[in-house]
Amino acid sequence: MPCSRISLGSLTAWRRPLSKSGLPDATADFLSATNHNFVQEGSLLYVAGGYGWSRSAVDYVTFSHFARIDVSALIHWVKHEPGSPSPSQSIQTIQAPLFQVTGGALEKPGAHFLLVFGQNYPGRYRPNFNGTYTNKSGASPSRPGPLSNWIPPPSPAVRRLRTTGGAI
Repeated sequence: MPCSRISLGSLTAWRRPLSKSGLPDATADFLSATNHNFVQEGSLLYVAGGYGWSRSAVDYVTFSHFARIDVSALIHWVKHEPGSPSPSQSIQTIQAPLFQVTGGALEKPGAHFLLVFGQNYPGRYRPNFNGTYTNKSGASPSRPGPLSNWIPPPSPAVRRLRTTGGAI
């Protein structure tokens, strides 16, 4: 799947394939998925989960990735601008079961992300099968620095929500 940018003012389009990005296959597969949960804050796009083909699983999966994408920097790379950062510098990812959700919603009210509802759909889509609905929401604080610092243990309220399906 290529990264694309279109300028409506000049009707110019730029494209670069993710296969030429230098990103690991697992990251490229995750970014090529559908039905991600996402929210944008300024030039940073946050993306969680999604459903698509995984080369390593040789099957369709619900991804357990979370990414912070510097959209402005990625646009410079797509346009082949000299000195532009590589996708591996513009896209940071982490993996955790908390993010293994397709559908649902990712919101950022204040300093925390909320990943709300959705489902974990294993394997190829088939009629009359719904996967496992999460029936939960999870919160993770937004912190500067590497994404690996972002996965705290769930709060007691989130743990209670996960186990009882009740409201916080």
